[in-house]
Amino acid sequence: MRINIHGRVGIFAIAGMIWICIQKDWQIPWLYVVTSCLLYSGVVIYTSLFMNVIYENKATTPIQLLWGSHISFLLLAGGLLINAQDFVPLLGIFVSAIALGIAIPFMLVHGDS
Repeated sequence: MRINIHGRVGIFAIAGMIWICIQKDWQIPWLYVVTSCLLYSGVVIYTSLFMNVIYENKATTPIQLLWGSHISFLLLAGGLLINAQDFVPLLGIFVSAIALGIAIPFMLVHGDS
């Protein structure tokens, strides 16, 4: 049996998000937290399970997608520390954290190099 390092990172990342929620005394935007956790777990599980299929596509590497999702979730967890309670600022934080997190691995490592 092979242990998936990205699964372990995912478990610790979600535990970190829960720790931030506990530190904020559960005064958090629930839709933000639930959507972040579900989207993150879904992407990590899907990419881990279908890594060979994605790699054969040659459009992108699954490692870049996995690390991008980890970085995005880290930024989403950091977004909880910003005291925004309205929908529009939270949506801005959500979208920008995902976009920046996914873009970083693709900017650092090019597929053909």
